[in-house]
Amino acid sequence: MRNYLYPCLGLLLGGAGCALRRWQLTTCFDENGLPVDGTATTLLIALAVAAAVCFLLLAQTRRTAVRDWASVFGLGPRPELLFGGALYLAAGAAYLLWARQTEPASSVFQAINVVLPVVLGAALFLSGVSVCLLARRGTVEPLAAMAPGFCSCFWLIEIYHTNANNPVVQVFVWQLLAAVASVAAWYYLAGFSLGIGKGRTALFWSLTAVTLCLTALADDSALFTRLLLLAQVVCLTPQLTRLAVGMEPAGRKP
Repeated sequence: MRNYLYPCLGLLLGGAGCALRRWQLTTCFDENGLPVDGTATTLLIALAVAAAVCFLLLAQTRRTAVRDWASVFGLGPRPELLFGGALYLAAGAAYLLWARQTEPASSVFQAINVVLPVVLGAALFLSGVSVCLLARRGTVEPLAAMAPGFCSCFWLIEIYHTNANNPVVQVFVWQLLAAVASVAAWYYLAGFSLGIGKGRTALFWSLTAVTLCLTALADDSALFTRLLLLAQVVCLTPQLTRLAVGMEPAGRKP
């Protein structure tokens, strides 16, 4: 029963982070959109640091004797992942519409304005299909487990590209952190599909990603970004739940 508290803690801290981020956006920016000192900013940073330390310490108290996907996540149907797959597909459609209606950001390499929408759009749709495949009964395909991680890499590039001319990092920093944590979470979760999973590291990054994605949901961002953030939460929460439930106290011998 105690292991079920891990995902609950990630969701709880993420909800608190979302509330603090919303407070920060309404009280810690002036009429020109420039950041100013405020209590919300201090509390939000303190919460993020405390959450990371807490997740790190909690992960060190658990261990797993198995490193393969079947032993950790099972090979039965996973209907809870279907909603996450649908969110990825919806995010892909919303992103393509957004990219068509948005003026491309100036860049030294103008080709990226054409290539990035194609690549990220394809990655979002591929991730949606891959997550749906993970929800089916049967053996796991390593490529299906890796696809969301690759998608998160292109998402990270999109955040950098969109905000290339934005000097106010505080406006998009939580999306940036959420994308970085999502890349790491999916990377270490995919390791189980190759039989080289690292339970503690995967648990830490999954909890961190859920918390940061929920925090970033408070931003006034594009629809595809919100759908993608929600997709990360919906997909990673059941994954880290199964991982946490299957882990044992660190002091127990295998």
